[in-house]
Amino acid sequence: LDEVEEAAECNVVPVQPRVWAVSGARIEKAAAMTNWDYHEAQERFQRIMGALGVSAALKRAGAENGDTIMVGAVDFKYYEETAMAVRARLAGYGDREEEEELGEGEG
Repeated sequence: LDEVEEAAECNVVPVQPRVWAVSGARIEKAAAMTNWDYHEAQERFQRIMGALGVSAALKRAGAENGDTIMVGAVDFKYYEETAMAVRARLAGYGDREEEEELGEGEG
């Protein structure tokens, strides 16, 4: 029941194509308390999103990797990935779009 109640506290609304607003007291408080300058804090916020059912709600609503998510006064890119993948992305590894663009020119 706790998970259902927590998920119900989260509201996901499309703002425009590829932009989503997420509201809910707990997720907004977590976003406000996150120090976005540190990737460890960003990873923690990602885990909080999962625990509160926000990630699942975004996925059900149709959010895709790279979409902009707005929570309170914070906005960030949505990525459905593991903590290891987050670290790799933040370090500049694994950008599939760039790899595909580079690969298209080779023959």
